[in-house]
Amino acid sequence: MNTDIYKQPTVSASAILDLYDVLRKRSIVSSDINSVLGFNRNELMNIQMRVPATLQKRLWDLARIHGKFPNIGLIVGTQINENTVGMLSQLLIHSSSIREALSLFAKNISLMNECENVSIINKSWGCRIVYESNYAGYFGISEVERSLSSAVTWSRYLAGKKIYPLRVGVPHSEVDYSIEYMSIFGSDVRFNQKHAFIDIDNYNLNLSINTGNEYIKNALLNYVNNFIEDSTLVESTSTKVKSIIESQLEGGIFTSDDIAKKLNMSRQTLHRKLKKENINFSYLLKEVRKRKATEYLFSDTHQLEDVSFMLGFKEPSAFYRAFKSWFNMTPKTYRKISTNLI
Repeated sequence: MNTDIYKQPTVSASAILDLYDVLRKRSIVSSDINSVLGFNRNELMNIQMRVPATLQKRLWDLARIHGKFPNIGLIVGTQINENTVGMLSQLLIHSSSIREALSLFAKNISLMNECENVSIINKSWGCRIVYESNYAGYFGISEVERSLSSAVTWSRYLAGKKIYPLRVGVPHSEVDYSIEYMSIFGSDVRFNQKHAFIDIDNYNLNLSINTGNEYIKNALLNYVNNFIEDSTLVESTSTKVKSIIESQLEGGIFTSDDIAKKLNMSRQTLHRKLKKENINFSYLLKEVRKRKATEYLFSDTHQLEDVSFMLGFKEPSAFYRAFKSWFNMTPKTYRKISTNLI
């Protein structure tokens, strides 16, 4: 197989197979899997195999073109196919509690999908799970619905009981089938939010998982760490840059020159590589700061001046101006609105 495909974002073969099977059962895609995906079923059953994320996007596009199931994201997310369980799912199954499972899920989401970023914001009442896209064009309505409904479905599967989140938010407008949201997520579903999120209380987070096994989990973690370390996957330059920016934000004053040095390349090479990905350094810095700003402000443990420092701004006034340009409101107003959601 041509390894050039790995220079693009990838997803696990098991995730692709899971999505394909649901669409096939509803006659959305052909039963000839090779003609649709370019791989046969035996290849996709390989737990270590990665495939280009463009294949996942193709399947979602086919579902949208088909048009008969506008709620296809919810349909896919509420299915658990035990025959297509990947490495990440195995980790969740052997976790000790829902809290630990969610933590492992967020930390290792790239095992399933490199296009998706999941972060957890801890609160006194529980936590908020925030979903974002690492790549433009890979996180539409169906993808959001699948991610959120899958998290709830898996939590119920692991705990062995009906779990409902405190609230769920999605970044798109209300849909015609919003009643289905209520049946899956409960009564508090909020549309037109900044990010997709799920809020879960401490009671549900502390529920134990009957299939949890410390020995197997640790063995899996060791395997996963070695898999990631030895993997031939090549991260995109923009992903590497975002990772470095995030690690250097707090109190840091840095430029694209600093990032280029950390990547052992010249500033010109860095900008050329980013240009090939249709992105630039300033945009990446802004996006990282925007995401971390909302994360810090939602948390009730950081003063506004501290947030400014943690985002690498020289002065709080510079942070306030930037935040208002991003969200058309002040950081204080954003925190007040976030507090009122609880």
